[in-house]
Amino acid sequence: MLRVALGVLAGVCGGAANAWEEPAHGSQLRSDLLNTARVVAALDLSSPIQFVVHELRHENGLAFATLQPQRPGGAPIVWSSTQLAAKGEQEDWYDGTRMHVFLHQQSGHWYVQHYSIGATDAWWHGGPSCDTYRAVIPEYCP
Repeated sequence: MLRVALGVLAGVCGGAANAWEEPAHGSQLRSDLLNTARVVAALDLSSPIQFVVHELRHENGLAFATLQPQRPGGAPIVWSSTQLAAKGEQEDWYDGTRMHVFLHQQSGHWYVQHYSIGATDAWWHGGPSCDTYRAVIPEYCP
């Protein structure tokens, strides 16, 4: 009886905190989300881009990702080779190249709503992003 009660309590607490899911490795959804993020990454960091995925969450047509872009094979991105550098952006203005990406699905396609590269803070914490993306970032939304 105690085991059942603890299981129900864990399910209720865990379910409220994490309604989102991580797309399975090799799934079409994971591929679609990463390919959509790759388009905006390439605009700033130049192609080709491969990601190390730190977080990838989705729920009801919304998604959030924390990604570390790199070159294929694991080579780090050299700042001077990026579009950001070509535009005069200085490397020391950024905290690396880690990306945070908010995506939404519309008419069966994924689109990037907001993203940042090298953010020095969690700009989405408690901000307007919570109005739309609370389901995939509940721990950041009061």
